[in-house]
Amino acid sequence: MKSMAPELLSQIFLFTSALEKREPGAHSWRLDPDVSRKLSMNDPIVAAVRLSAVCSFWRSTALGCAELWTCIIIDLQSMAYEPYSPEYHRLFSLQDAYVDAIIPRYRQCKTELTLLAGTSVREEHWQHLQRWWNLLAPQARAVHLQAGMWWDHPSLSDVPIPWEETIFALLATPMPHLEHCVLSTDDKVHNMWGLEGLLPQCSSLLTLVLHGLSVRHILNAIGSTNISELVLYEDTELHRLWNLRDKAPTLQRLVLHTTERWAKKLRPPTSLHTLVLHTGAQRQAFDGGLFTGVREPDMDPGWVDNDESMAIRRTHEEDEMEEWTESSNSTDDS
Repeated sequence: MKSMAPELLSQIFLFTSALEKREPGAHSWRLDPDVSRKLSMNDPIVAAVRLSAVCSFWRSTALGCAELWTCIIIDLQSMAYEPYSPEYHRLFSLQDAYVDAIIPRYRQCKTELTLLAGTSVREEHWQHLQRWWNLLAPQARAVHLQAGMWWDHPSLSDVPIPWEETIFALLATPMPHLEHCVLSTDDKVHNMWGLEGLLPQCSSLLTLVLHGLSVRHILNAIGSTNISELVLYEDTELHRLWNLRDKAPTLQRLVLHTTERWAKKLRPPTSLHTLVLHTGAQRQAFDGGLFTGVREPDMDPGWVDNDESMAIRRTHEEDEMEEWTESSNSTDDS
């Protein structure tokens, strides 16, 4: 094995590491309650560390391959520890050491950064979090943030956590190389106040994936974008998204992994040529006069007949909501 060229061995390492990897920008993702556990178990850097421990030749080859260290996962959900216990506090110190060790290894390569958190971050931990983000975010090509936005305590289960106390507040940091952004939270929509300055200077952003966050509020906070792909999962308030033409004028692909139906007032850009639907109700509602650039919508291969009753129920609810919002001052320009 030592006779193998380091360049060839590096390619084998990259292939092995890629088997552990889940692409943040892929619209084939199925966001589910166990996604954080899967992400933590499928950590490409863990694979890289194991490869580098085989022998000195493999170690020097692994350390010399910067691309091997670019998929960074920071898991603060602490499934092994009680929140805010001494062990949980120690987890932040360990992550400090982890970040310091990783940065010299990926050097100037663009990274894929995943940050998983429970609910709010305590004040004493923000300095750690902000430090990691300031070090890692400027080189990020892809970002995946997942966190709860509702208090865990039963008496507070219906009380949202302020946006600025969640990890999503980190999105106010400029990320000039960001191309793919995945934002995921609970299965109910947060009120999402205080989003000003979200994702500034992200002119390179191409794909935005949302789950449990209002697409209308997110796009309003970002302003006009150059995204070419928008992927929506459940509880993203698709039925309240109207001004898509102005918010995403270069959008080419809209993927719906949600049973919600779009509003009658939706104004898609003329650049949109691919529409992926999740339910038969959405397919029946397809209007070629509205989606002028879409010849025929595609169906999400994961949809099942059981989605139909939910979709029909949601359609009635959305029609009632749309009638109410017609007479209110809730517009897409707010």
